[in-house]
Amino acid sequence: MVAHYNVRALEIHDRVWDQEHIKEVLNFMSRNNLNVLVLHANNIIDEVVWPARYYGVKTPGNLYENYRIIFKELYRYSARRRYMPLQRRDFLRWVISKAKGRGIKVYLENKELWFPDIVETIHPELRKKGYLCCSEMFWWEFLRTKYEELFADLSGLDGIITSPGSRESKLSISSNRCTCKRCQNLNASEWYYNLIMSIYEPTKNAGKELVVRDFVFDPQSHASLAEAMERLPEDIIFSLKNTPHDFYPTFPNNPQLGRIKRQKIWIEYDVMGQYFGWGIAPSIMVRDIARRLAYGREKGASGILIRTDWEGLPGHSCFDTANIINLYAAAMFSENISTRIKDVYYRWLIDQGFLEEKLSAEQEEICMDWIMGIFESTWDIVRKTLFINDCVFSDSSTFPVSIEHAFWLAEEKNSLRDWDITKAEALNPTKENVQKILDEKDEAWKQYEKIKEQLFLANRGLVNNIYEKLKREFEIYGLYIRGFQLMGKIAILTRYLSHPGNKDELFYNHAHTMLVENLHQLKLYINQLIDFNNRETVSYPVFALLNPERAIVFFEDVSSRIKNEYLIKAH
Repeated sequence: MVAHYNVRALEIHDRVWDQEHIKEVLNFMSRNNLNVLVLHANNIIDEVVWPARYYGVKTPGNLYENYRIIFKELYRYSARRRYMPLQRRDFLRWVISKAKGRGIKVYLENKELWFPDIVETIHPELRKKGYLCCSEMFWWEFLRTKYEELFADLSGLDGIITSPGSRESKLSISSNRCTCKRCQNLNASEWYYNLIMSIYEPTKNAGKELVVRDFVFDPQSHASLAEAMERLPEDIIFSLKNTPHDFYPTFPNNPQLGRIKRQKIWIEYDVMGQYFGWGIAPSIMVRDIARRLAYGREKGASGILIRTDWEGLPGHSCFDTANIINLYAAAMFSENISTRIKDVYYRWLIDQGFLEEKLSAEQEEICMDWIMGIFESTWDIVRKTLFINDCVFSDSSTFPVSIEHAFWLAEEKNSLRDWDITKAEALNPTKENVQKILDEKDEAWKQYEKIKEQLFLANRGLVNNIYEKLKREFEIYGLYIRGFQLMGKIAILTRYLSHPGNKDELFYNHAHTMLVENLHQLKLYINQLIDFNNRETVSYPVFALLNPERAIVFFEDVSSRIKNEYLIKAH
């Protein structure tokens, strides 16, 4: 087995239009041998293409030639669409130029179908009984036009990455609400195939690569997209998330890895932590990354796409937190799957300039062992708090707002049991399972206290300001996971006490007592959050994760379900 990935891509999902961040990313890529920059926004192509044809240009030229002809029409329909593609296009040309100078390729990533509002103005027949119709043939013409104009104007692009199965696009068969006869008889696999081929043809003609992602939300959509993928031309690259549904580290490997026989398969991994604490709760995934990347190579993957931020969290990325260690791990394992774990930590410390000067080799070794002893436990702590028995309990790492919300997240929206049959009863309210989950939460807190003690005991060789920064971050880490410890316990205890059927009377009474006590602790915790978030030094991501409003609403939901004289409003 080849020990490396040919394509080692870094993906920016939020800070696409941030010049200083682009510079920081390109510098990191050069130092760590990453060779593809991916700029991801759901509508990124529609940000740089009008398309001019729909404003009256019969034979499109470059953007400014088109603009000369249609500037009045653009202003008539939308002032923003008049100027935005001009600025966005020039920005992307600047990015491509800087990347090419370092030998780095550039791809754009989006979700389809996406389109400007003018499309509905020009073609009102696209909306039927109030709903957009995804079966209209116009969409395939529109896609070809859009991509033809894109490549005519950004010839330096190396390729396109698209998600045709996501409900996050403006229109998709996976979320189609049109009830016309044609839509009712529409075959999902055929729709995906037509969409992908409409993008493939202009991409192929421009000499660029097309990468299709399998990003879907349920097994049925997964199967329909997989069926369409089997029919596609061999030179289309497939990009698969490392897990089947989303970036949930407790989920199994994506079942499509190994099933799809292609010359080029990429896998995707989120290192920032949309579902594991955003780096506000350090969650170092080095061992998981090593395991997932080794599995990917074993199943024939030749590319890795590393996501460093998330569009739902403005201005934040792994570059801002200790979770940048995950980025170093993905970069190093993708270049050499046999990399030692300790070498990942060493590269991070040296590259970031975090080690004190003039440490002896022995002192460096002591520092390395100390740092690894702390950070290697962080994912297990997050797993036992943000997840319940491996099921997703958080709302993209934020607190659930009710008992119903919590179990909807875990059992419907982000269902683990859909992909792992052994987890079919993971959240059943049996005495044994409830106790297992309660123990899980308490174990996580003990683990946290242990590594915090190791960190606070003494600085073993870090630059002092970095050491002090880590201590502050670990205080926030503890405050954050404490909320999930309490809410996880409250959720499973409430489910147990609310569930009909025979109960162990002794355990029932014990569970009731524990619920009352944990609700009391949650009330005290909410007051802590209110005090904490009033500090001027609190950053936006921390403010969002530790939002007391979410905890208050959760508290009141449980209080309204179970009446008890000791339950007092959080306000």
